[in-house]
Formats: sequence, C-alpha cells, structure tokens
Amino acid sequence: GLSGNLVHVNDGSTALVNPGQEPYVSVNDGCQVPFLTDVNGKIALIKRGNCNFIVKVANAESQGAIGVI
Repeated sequence: GLSGNLVHVNDGSTALVNPGQEPYVSVNDGCQVPFLTDVNGKIALIKRGNCNFIVKVANAESQGAIGVI
C-alpha cells in the first residue's frame, strides 16, 4: 500500500464573476501549477473542478506528489 502525509492542494488560482462574489475557480482544484502547497513526497487532496482528472494528477505528479485523492 501507499502511505504518506495528506495535504490539501492550493494552486493559487481564483477567478471572480463579479467583485464580492464567491470564486468560481477553486484554489483547491489542482488545475494550475506551480502549487502554493508543498506536495513533494506527499499525497495531494484535490477538489473536483474546472479541468479533467488527467490534468490534476499530472500537475500533482509534476510537483512531486506520490499520490492523489
């Protein structure tokens, strides 16, 4: 099995529809690199969002993650 520390990804990207509204692009969806969260050697916890799972996993892997949830 795989074990390691679990970290919630923050990719730093947000986009607002209008000022004062909630972001419609999540900082936790893993669609942008580099991540603000250090995932090197850790398991990345990534929220569903605006890109497909292949992109999310590839981005996490490029940042050194050993796994993705």
